[in-house]
Amino acid sequence: MGNRASSHEFKIFPLCKGHRGLEPVSFPASLGLYTKIQWQGYNFEFDLNGCVQKISGEHPVWPYPEDWLARTQTDRWIYYSGRSYEDIFALTGLYYYPYTQGQENLLDQDRPFEQPHVRKALKAWERLMACLEKAVMEVSEKEAQAIKKILRMTPRALNLRALEFQRLLKATIPVLPPECHRVAYRVVPVVVAEGCTSNCRFCCIKTGTGLAPRPLDDISTQIKHIKNYYGPDLVNFNSVFLGQNDALSAGIDRVISAARMAWEYLEISRSCHPCPRLFLFSGAEALLSLDPVAISALNALPYSNVHINVGIESLDEAALKLLGKPLTAQTAWNCMEKALELNRMPGPLEISLNFVAGDSLPENHWDLLTRTLCKNTPGPYKGTVYISPLRGDIKEPKKLRQRILQLKARSSWPLFLYLIQGL
Repeated sequence: MGNRASSHEFKIFPLCKGHRGLEPVSFPASLGLYTKIQWQGYNFEFDLNGCVQKISGEHPVWPYPEDWLARTQTDRWIYYSGRSYEDIFALTGLYYYPYTQGQENLLDQDRPFEQPHVRKALKAWERLMACLEKAVMEVSEKEAQAIKKILRMTPRALNLRALEFQRLLKATIPVLPPECHRVAYRVVPVVVAEGCTSNCRFCCIKTGTGLAPRPLDDISTQIKHIKNYYGPDLVNFNSVFLGQNDALSAGIDRVISAARMAWEYLEISRSCHPCPRLFLFSGAEALLSLDPVAISALNALPYSNVHINVGIESLDEAALKLLGKPLTAQTAWNCMEKALELNRMPGPLEISLNFVAGDSLPENHWDLLTRTLCKNTPGPYKGTVYISPLRGDIKEPKKLRQRILQLKARSSWPLFLYLIQGL
């Protein structure tokens, strides 16, 4: 039960137990273990290290009670909008659309970070810090301990902490696999390789100009440092991302070793959230090279799901050349067949595929994709197709949304818009 500080009119709840599942839900759930403070119409949530992680509110200071602000691990804010979530769910698989600060969106022209209530909420968090500093001597010992953690995490300290996160990884994480939305993007990153074997011309989220695998000693040291970085808040994470953009090409032995080290060192089984997941990207060739031994090793990992996301981009030869994708149409077809085969097998291994959409692409690109996905044959038992709009190549977002929904209605694969999200 939270107490009201005598002269500062806030309520603090030092250890709240929120929703244990991380799958998307149709209500604004608070997740895991956290500290909550109610003040001047706002609800502030802080992780177990004292870092602010969520801001919401009530009328009149916060006009949309179903919306909230969330802070990422690298100190960026995301605005989650729950208005018209039926349409949003059909398009994205999410009930709340995430507007990332400084990033374009393809749903509408809304710019929530320019809205007064958002700016005021972020200022209110800074004012709350000053209020807590004055009130720390007036609360119980348990509440004072929580407040002291929060006071250490000033805006500057959070920014420095994000830089420390990148230093420990020796990398930034500009993009996560699309399935990470299934765990609310709460993933612990472990970099097993920089770069990618494809180095596609259209890609705007490169992490290197070629594939550069990390030694196992480096991966082991990285995991141990990251564990110390998360500290007590590690209990709020149950999933691992093996980065970067083509981790499977670093070799199946390296991937299996890294996945097992992460499971052991990070004590994933002790998370307060069930159903731990492993996420990684793969190139088409790496997926095609998976033999029965490698497939068995991936299925034997202790994670409840092992998600591999593959960027095929197109089944059309002309489109692949235009994109600068070093892949033949035949290889793309073979990769899709391999994904279908793996997704019909039992076990936690699940393959998703990415295809691009853009106004400059040949019409045959979309026609081939439509005919392939809409064949009158049984679809996969698991796995998803994601449509990724080419940045700067979509003149009519509304038309693209309608096109995706029309294809989704006929596709034998589950199909969604790929929301580019990093850490």
